[in-house]
Amino acid sequence: FLRDFRPWFTDPNVQIFAQADMYPQEPVSAFGATACMGFIYLRSTDAVSRFLDDAIALSHAQAEWSWQSVVEVNGRRSRTATTP
Repeated sequence: FLRDFRPWFTDPNVQIFAQADMYPQEPVSAFGATACMGFIYLRSTDAVSRFLDDAIALSHAQAEWSWQSVVEVNGRRSRTATTP
């Protein structure tokens, strides 16, 4: 950290506070940065809960899309692979 970050914890307008990262490149291009999970602060609010619900739903959809791509490329499902 370049400066004392503790005041951010007491600011009621700060609901999510995380380290910035530059990977993966697609969201960096879209948003300017990504959140590194090395450090993250989530305030217990309805807005943060909705954000997390949406993020989880999106991650499940992306996992299913990735799985469908594997099936399309290989033409069959692996007996050892399971769907998310």
